[in-house]
Amino acid sequence: MLSVTDMFLVSGIVLLCSLCSLWLSLNIHKPLIVAALRMVLQLMLVGYVLKIIFKVASPWFVVGFLTIMVGAATYEIASRQEKGINHFWLYGIGGSSIIFSAGVIAVLGVGVTLRPSPWYAPEQVIPFCAIILGNAMNGASISLKAMIQTVQRERAAIEAQLCLGYPYFYVMRQYMRAAQQLALIPTINTMAAAGIVTMPGIMTGQLLAGADPLVAAHYQIVLMSLVFGGVFLCSLMCVWGVSYRITDSRQRLRIDHILKKT
Repeated sequence: MLSVTDMFLVSGIVLLCSLCSLWLSLNIHKPLIVAALRMVLQLMLVGYVLKIIFKVASPWFVVGFLTIMVGAATYEIASRQEKGINHFWLYGIGGSSIIFSAGVIAVLGVGVTLRPSPWYAPEQVIPFCAIILGNAMNGASISLKAMIQTVQRERAAIEAQLCLGYPYFYVMRQYMRAAQQLALIPTINTMAAAGIVTMPGIMTGQLLAGADPLVAAHYQIVLMSLVFGGVFLCSLMCVWGVSYRITDSRQRLRIDHILKKT
């Protein structure tokens, strides 16, 4: 079992990287330190909360904790976007996308694959949903950012094609496709390198717990497939949501719909 001293010794790596950032003028030392402190505080807090939830084993506690996770993921999606964006609509687009996609995948995974008894078993449901939710959140953040930046950059080209009479979604499909492809790259890379370059979370955890390697591989295959499904569905809904929001009934480009009023 890891002690507090062990954790402090390993955390020295973060401090060393921060010092290197100062020396090389990378300017990532401040966000790195903040992220590291947030990680420690959040994980320790979640650890204590999960001990209570696991002990009580109440479906209301499980659903409540998952609801908080969804709310936090929605906030992170909007907060990671650039300045000058109306985050109100991003909360709606990102939140609805992640609720639907992660919800569908989680229900499919828990109901068809895990089949815990009882159905709300917190030791299985919460970690599983957390992995699906975290990957869907990253997909939503990347797709939203890519879509908004691309539309802002290519605004003149988009409006020129619309003036020539091309349908709105015909013009936008290439930008929507590029944004979603960008969001899927990290997950595809992880799938392609799984087992050869890296051993993803679930498999690593099971191996450390002494599980049979073949059984751990089976679980990881199922999980990675579900993760990709969640990221794909969430990023798809995000790019479509942004595309729908920045047009009107006359099929005009209305980028001002997602920009803050000045």
